[in-house]
Amino acid sequence: MKACVAKGVKRYDFPEKGLADKVFTHNLRDLLKLAELNDELETAKKASRSFAACWDAVIKWSEASRYAVWTRNHAEELLDAILRRKDGVMPWIKQRW
Repeated sequence: MKACVAKGVKRYDFPEKGLADKVFTHNLRDLLKLAELNDELETAKKASRSFAACWDAVIKWSEASRYAVWTRNHAEELLDAILRRKDGVMPWIKQRW
């Protein structure tokens, strides 16, 4: 999502003061807002239950949770939600950067 934010900053333009500081976060909800993708996300979730389930799995992740001990199944479910070709979160984000 940081790439989506960067896409909105044109070469030689000055971004909003403090934008760079705000982008240095791992909070997915904050990054979604900074990338101005909230409305598109809601539309995508309404259009696909499968995508909505993937997003719900991914949004539970946090910077702190990356240090937690995960079961193999839980880790695989998260990776699947991120990488699933048709309705995963990463393909959805890539379409927007």
